[in-house]
Amino acid sequence: MQNGNTTYQEYKTRNGFSPEDRFQTISPAPTDTERSATARRNLLFCRFMKLLHTHAIERKPMTFYADKLCLSPDHFARTIKKAAGAQ
Repeated sequence: MQNGNTTYQEYKTRNGFSPEDRFQTISPAPTDTERSATARRNLLFCRFMKLLHTHAIERKPMTFYADKLCLSPDHFARTIKKAAGAQ
């Protein structure tokens, strides 16, 4: 290290990786299709939450909400779980 500046080799030796290595671990930006799918999933989740709030006292089954959102019960369950963060 000279004059307070770290050389590339010193940085790599001290940190165990080079500055460029950090950029290789960053996930690529989502594609338009992935952004579109996420937006649709979030929209369906918001619509479901509105329906849930409207019909909370009535305690409707999952199939009721799937039908209202024009989804099959299986697709509805997968979509809502993914939007809510459950895996």
